[in-house]
Amino acid sequence: MLPNYPFGKKRAFIEALIEHGTITEAARVAGVTRMTGQRWLRDPEIRGHLARAGAVVYATLAAKATGLSSEALDILAGVMRSEVVGKGTNVKVRAALGILDTAARLHDGVNIEERLAAVEATAARGQT
Repeated sequence: MLPNYPFGKKRAFIEALIEHGTITEAARVAGVTRMTGQRWLRDPEIRGHLARAGAVVYATLAAKATGLSSEALDILAGVMRSEVVGKGTNVKVRAALGILDTAARLHDGVNIEERLAAVEATAARGQT
C-alpha cells in the first residue's frame, strides 16, 4: 500500500495509524512506545508519507463509491419506474442516495487535493 515509504517500524506505524486512527494503537501495532509515535509525527518526512498514504486511501474510497454509483442509480430508476413499491424500498432508496452523496463528496475532495497539489508544485517551481 505504501510504495517508496520507510520500512520497518516507521512503515508499520504509518499503516497502523491509517487503519486504526490513534497514535496509541498505531504505536502498539508497530512495536514502539506512544512517545516514539508522537515524535515520529513531528518529523516532516513522516508527516509527508502519512499525507500521501492518506491521499491514496481517500482516492481508493472515492473510486469505490463511484463504482457503486451505477448500481445506486439503477435502484433509483427501478423504484421511479415501478408502480408497486415493495417492502424495503425505502431502505434501498436511502442507501442509494447515500452512496450517490458520498461519491460526489469524495470525488470533490479528490479533485480539490489534486488541484492543491498542482498549485503547490507550481509555487515550489517558482521559488527554485
